[in-house]
Amino acid sequence: MKLYDCQVAPIPRRARMFLAEKAIEIETVEVDILGGENLQDEFLKVNPRGLLPVLELDDGTRIDEVMAICRYFEDLYPEPPLLG
Repeated sequence: MKLYDCQVAPIPRRARMFLAEKAIEIETVEVDILGGENLQDEFLKVNPRGLLPVLELDDGTRIDEVMAICRYFEDLYPEPPLLG
């Protein structure tokens, strides 16, 4: 499992904060959105919408919406509960 991330972007930060609160460590791939890396063919193969964050599961499934990523981890790791 890995998270495509961008340290300077606020929305991927939500996913990082959620993972930190749950003490979950996963592989991350830094994507330079300021340099337009998210709009290059290589990244568009990961997410055709060019958005971050993207969670790629071990089976190849990709989730590209931050609240869906948080819900996924809440279901997988219910303690501590962070969503109502």
